Amino acid sequence: MTIRYLLFLILLLSHSLTQAQTLIDKIKKLRYDTQWQQVAAIPLQFPTYHPQGMVKVGEFFYMSSVEVIRPPRNGETGEGIGHLFKIDSTGNLLAQTTLGEGTMYHPSGIDYDGKHIWIPVAEYRPNSEAII
Repeated sequence: MTIRYLLFLILLLSHSLTQAQTLIDKIKKLRYDTQWQQVAAIPLQFPTYHPQGMVKVGEFFYMSSVEVIRPPRNGETGEGIGHLFKIDSTGNLLAQTTLGEGTMYHPSGIDYDGKHIWIPVAEYRPNSEAII
């Protein structure tokens, strides 16, 4: 490893840490009354039902959503379909799959750990069970 390469790595890491700290400082300043400004909007070109969460992975967006077919009543679970949509940067649907099993059809938030997308799916009622 040459000195030039080592210096480049140190500079790169230093820059990344500075950017991370700047983001952390901005997040710490957020308050309940913070004013947000929309900077862009992408109209989606397909039925989205009731979106629950979204994450960007590379150049694509992944969105979880619930389609309620029969709302829950009197402690019952109701009936529905959980969806995961893969969307491009112009709002076109590229792929989709269903989420959940049995009475667990309500996806929640969504996250990406660098390798996998994680989505909890629960029954559409309080104090229920969930799967991930």
